[in-house]
Amino acid sequence: MHGVNLWRSSLLKEYGVGSNANYNKFNEDDYIQRLLFLNSTKVVFSGGDYIYRCNGQSITKKFSLKQLGYLVTCKKLVDLVHKYDIGVHTYNIIMEYYFRTLIQLQIRLFNSKNNISKSDYKYAKQCLKNEYVNLMPYKKIYKFKDKSNSHIYRLASTSGYPIFLLTCKLFSYTK
Repeated sequence: MHGVNLWRSSLLKEYGVGSNANYNKFNEDDYIQRLLFLNSTKVVFSGGDYIYRCNGQSITKKFSLKQLGYLVTCKKLVDLVHKYDIGVHTYNIIMEYYFRTLIQLQIRLFNSKNNISKSDYKYAKQCLKNEYVNLMPYKKIYKFKDKSNSHIYRLASTSGYPIFLLTCKLFSYTK
């Protein structure tokens, strides 16, 4: 859900400021957009286009410890599913998104190893490993339907942490 939207000011005052708006100072907008949508009583669509340009030099392409905030956002999205009783299908989608976020962060960490301090690298590696362990009880949810040979992709990424690291390392060479 992109952030080119118009929201009632009352919704922004209630949900778009305070602890919702600055819990990790990195990607709160990802969470806030969904929170505002869930609390809207009317949704209108227009014929506008959203054009995304990928910039390889952007701060989101290079790993920094701030990017661990993506994982905090994923946890908050899971909480939204429970709070708003959205349903199992949406829960499964968000859990897979959470796991894919972990994969992307691990790949970015591999690609940025020489650009961050050893202590930051070690800290990030431990955080990502902890997230991997926390997400493994849900591994049957992850389908990767958009991937060719999705069963191999799922098997390679959920068959233990060392194989997960190897899989991410291999993917880091293709980025």
